[in-house]
Amino acid sequence: MKKSFLFIILSFLVSHSFAQCPDLLQAMVNSCGTSEGNNEFVVFKTQASDSAGAYTLNYGSSNPPSVNNLAGVDATVKTGTGSVTTTGNCSVVEVTSSSTVIPSDVKVIFISASLDQNYDVTGLCDGTNPIYVVYIKTNTAGGTSSNWSVGGTMSNSTSTPRYLQVTYIGSISCSGTNAPVKAYSAVGNWTNLSGTSGDGNFVTWADTAASYGNNGCTSIVTPLSLISFQAENKENIVVIKWTTAQEINMEGYELQRSTDGLSFKDLKYLPAKNLSTFNTYQYDDKENLPGVVYYRLKMVDHSGNVSYSKIVSVVSKNNQLGAINLYPNPSTDVIKIQYYSSKATQIKIAIFDMQGRLILQKSQPLITGYNECAIPVKSIATGKYSVQMITESNTQVMSFYKK
Repeated sequence: MKKSFLFIILSFLVSHSFAQCPDLLQAMVNSCGTSEGNNEFVVFKTQASDSAGAYTLNYGSSNPPSVNNLAGVDATVKTGTGSVTTTGNCSVVEVTSSSTVIPSDVKVIFISASLDQNYDVTGLCDGTNPIYVVYIKTNTAGGTSSNWSVGGTMSNSTSTPRYLQVTYIGSISCSGTNAPVKAYSAVGNWTNLSGTSGDGNFVTWADTAASYGNNGCTSIVTPLSLISFQAENKENIVVIKWTTAQEINMEGYELQRSTDGLSFKDLKYLPAKNLSTFNTYQYDDKENLPGVVYYRLKMVDHSGNVSYSKIVSVVSKNNQLGAINLYPNPSTDVIKIQYYSSKATQIKIAIFDMQGRLILQKSQPLITGYNECAIPVKSIATGKYSVQMITESNTQVMSFYKK
């Protein structure tokens, strides 16, 4: 009973750590229309009900980004000749004031008020909620906080990663320092779609995993919306569930499993239902591997295109204490270790290369319950590494890959 109670508390803390942060879902990187910057847009999902002015998009080549902004405080009446519309199962709510309240759990589009392209975003509909379109007055048009180039801001041909972040003033966890960051790499990822300079190139994210697409300039369709992906240990059986929407031309899902969060093996294949409404899938993993077990989805469409879900982890009922997650994996700048401790103590973290050489180490205190330890890895070479975590009562080893 005690261990079950501790696991419930841990799950609560993890699920509420970034509960208020908006989730960036999609970005139109190479826009259509006459002026690139006026027609670029992003889509994010709200986690709290608040005014349009509470949100700001940041974009840049550094992590976190801060150079280029589209700010909700600059919401204004649309001045351009373009439009954002849907057909069928959802509507568009036009937001023209920073004080307009946007509900929780809805999709929001930030786009310049000077857009001159017509976009059909029916593919973003979830069948329940309207899509909120916030028209932004950029600095060149008289805005105060939206440093966004009319000639184009988001890079479609850079060989180095670009980063995007949606901040929210309603939570300190969602500030420019703490809010989740999404990234994409331009070179090569759109080659099989339209070439690296094709109008309509967009990127979508499932958690932090980027997928690339191009459906032309008039119909912006997300081929698959992974609504949720979760795993839970119930009586020594790991129950993995996921829900999708807008399954278009999908082949199926390969559920994959790993014991180190890096090397995954196929576990179970489930064919796609290909329904336009919500689709729910479940698989029960009865093997009950010890320690921390990781799961992800390999999603394949009929054309052979592959994308991956976020990685979720489950702690064995017989081993609830210790590291429960290491992310992002692969990593570029920093790795974060989520750790659960039964008491206040000290942890020693050491990173070794595959030849067993010590690369760096760090010690820090742990509090009772949930902890998150951040380890900078920007300066180490590309390759696979092991992470050793030692406390007075537990030793654990995990792996990650440095890009």
